[in-house]
Amino acid sequence: MVRSACPLLLVALFGCSARPALRDDSDVHARGRALALAAAAAHGGLDRWRTLGGVRMHLRASGPFYPRDADYLFDPARNRAVARWRDARGHEHEWRHDSRRGTELDDGRCTAGKRRRALVGGLLSNLLFWLGVPFKFLDEGAIQWGVDADRFLVTYRGVGDTPDDWYLVTLAPDRRVAHLIYMTTGFSRVFELEAAWPEYRVIDGLVVGARRRIRPRNKFWRWLAPRIEYQASDVRLGQPLDDAAFAPPRECS
Repeated sequence: MVRSACPLLLVALFGCSARPALRDDSDVHARGRALALAAAAAHGGLDRWRTLGGVRMHLRASGPFYPRDADYLFDPARNRAVARWRDARGHEHEWRHDSRRGTELDDGRCTAGKRRRALVGGLLSNLLFWLGVPFKFLDEGAIQWGVDADRFLVTYRGVGDTPDDWYLVTLAPDRRVAHLIYMTTGFSRVFELEAAWPEYRVIDGLVVGARRRIRPRNKFWRWLAPRIEYQASDVRLGQPLDDAAFAPPRECS
């Protein structure tokens, strides 16, 4: 039987948690892992994911945090990313993440303090994670739990800066990821969010989420929250990678 964790205080403020309470036994984990592997196969397979090389794309973002239109270069294998865009006044901006730290450049000059650099690194790392769905649910340290025929829960043990994150994944009949309810504890330990992919594209054998929507799960907070959507275009895989593109310039170190 699947039960939901639903403390009274959270019911009053935010509604019942969507995270199911599941038995910690081998059968539950085996069912969850089988669903996670099926999702990875439906999105192009782990072998294809592991041989992507560089990924270029244009991303249009609505909502806070990210520039509205920017060009990105991702290195999924080494958790590195670069974003570049020009603002309405013609100024050039660049974010970099070299897997350890973020860098922000405005018209070629380093402008960000320590806190801002950490934010930039976190934002690019976040995009790298979502690019890796559903393959990230099979990373080292991920634990899968079978919920039913179309859903599995992913938790993490001792992984990264937020090991208490969890994701409740719903698969479509073709086993592609259709919907997530999740909590990222770096953002909040109370708010549960939803993500959906209304559009996928197959690019060189990989199924890429071309459009992703995010909103609070709770209807009250959903009404207050800004509309958040990410639309990817001009996606190119197997792009060459240069270490210098991700590293901070010497004057930024």
